[in-house]
Amino acid sequence: MGKEIVFDNVRKKYKDIEIIPNMNFRVEPGERLILLGPSGCGKSTILRMIAGFEFVTEGEIRLDGQVVNDVPSGKRNIAMVFQNYALYPHMTVLQNITYGLKANKVPLTEIENRVDLALDIVELKGYENRKPHELSGGQRQRVALARAIVKKCEYLLLDEPLSNLDAKLRVSARKHLLNIHEKFGQTFIYVTHDQIEAMTLGQKIVLINEGEIQMFDTPEHIYNRPANVFTAQFIGSPPMSVIEARYENGKMYFGNQEYQLDQQWVDFLKNYTKKTILFGIRPEHLEISVSYMDNSLVGVVNYIETQGKDYGVYLQLNNHEVVALSERKNWTVGGEKYIRPMQTELHLFDPDSRLNLGYPETMTSRYDR
Repeated sequence: MGKEIVFDNVRKKYKDIEIIPNMNFRVEPGERLILLGPSGCGKSTILRMIAGFEFVTEGEIRLDGQVVNDVPSGKRNIAMVFQNYALYPHMTVLQNITYGLKANKVPLTEIENRVDLALDIVELKGYENRKPHELSGGQRQRVALARAIVKKCEYLLLDEPLSNLDAKLRVSARKHLLNIHEKFGQTFIYVTHDQIEAMTLGQKIVLINEGEIQMFDTPEHIYNRPANVFTAQFIGSPPMSVIEARYENGKMYFGNQEYQLDQQWVDFLKNYTKKTILFGIRPEHLEISVSYMDNSLVGVVNYIETQGKDYGVYLQLNNHEVVALSERKNWTVGGEKYIRPMQTELHLFDPDSRLNLGYPETMTSRYDR
């Protein structure tokens, strides 16, 4: 079973460049945590500090209650899987997996038992005598996972281990990762910029931008109750449409078009005094029709994007672009269409802080149901 990880006011600087301004979070024992964010946001640096490959400038990292700032990587009881797999090219699959165990003088019988279990989990039995150049990318990735499994560590750290695989192999590899965690229950820290990986693998997600936590919560909360505009637009494909509107007397104005809010929203915003507001709606919650709908807005179709069984219809609403998902294919570019945001699925943000204003207590969205 894995142990807890705590970041307590952790800062990281390279000379005069601050990468992590001030990081605070706690990972529960045995939890699957995803470090998610755009390239260069600091997520790999955080993982490397946990592993002991990077030193902490200020603050404390605690593993199972012990401050490990000065503890060497080899004594932190971690296993790590790298993006490039880091296999020894001259060694066989079996030699790659057992090298660390032999170096640490693990008894031969114990090595055989661990390897047998690991090869079974990652489905590599029969490949023991092959070398890395004789394997596919997915098989090499599974060798790296097996090497991490046999260490039987309390912490499993993964730095974008699936980024070199094609889409089909990534789905298969995610199943292997979940199977590994289910069997061994390590504290599991996974770095990725891929929101699909984050949503499917994570029990909790730390969403990071420019070295700062934007939101730390479950995948469901992050998608359905985003804390700010960055979270709302980073998670989701196509992303949430967030546009500026004028708010007055229970109505949203988009240029000269008006949209009447339900009474629950009017009551919720009774103390809101700013003239503008940021209005967010996800594509699946924006109804679109060729026919007039009550309390609808008019948008002009800019282009259509195939999204599998659905189509992303991008529309110009005054000076802003919004996107609606539709099962219908034959939309006409340049034509005017009626669009209506679902009242129970709105997200409103402060235009200055860009933070979510919250939701009426009386509102029941699809998420709540």
